[in-house]
Amino acid sequence: MKIILFLVLILFAYCEESEIRETNETNEEKEYQFFTRLITKDDVETMIKENKVFVLCIFAEFSEKSIKFSKGYDSVAQSIKDNNEYDFFRFEFTQEDMDLAKTLGFLGLPAVLTVRNGKVEDRFLGGTKIEDFEIWIKKKFLPPIVFIESNEELEGISAYNRKV
Repeated sequence: MKIILFLVLILFAYCEESEIRETNETNEEKEYQFFTRLITKDDVETMIKENKVFVLCIFAEFSEKSIKFSKGYDSVAQSIKDNNEYDFFRFEFTQEDMDLAKTLGFLGLPAVLTVRNGKVEDRFLGGTKIEDFEIWIKKKFLPPIVFIESNEELEGISAYNRKV
């Protein structure tokens, strides 16, 4: 009798732990709120025709690697949003979008394209780590850091920028 009770308690504890694990995984998926807007193929084509300046992360829902990359892209985009002229968007690629793939010239998924004046200016194929992408995009979009070694240099800069 004690053995049966012990087995029932173990089974109960295992089931409860399993439910907690499933709930946590579901909550993690639900909790992530994207900063970048998900746009349609028509939106992309319109922005190209209007010569908009934008960055586009192209991903596919069927690829777990692609989804993780789009989340990384999103967090990087949010961290540098105020320091550049580009707008950041996400686009979910499907089989029906093959003509857009030819127009934009991306060869794999996930991909990040920078578009200016209706043409792809630069591209990053996401087959690498998100850290590599973060380095690439920050080099591309953030202004270089200038180190000032003395107060004289600082005074010179502020005097130079001051309107007389």
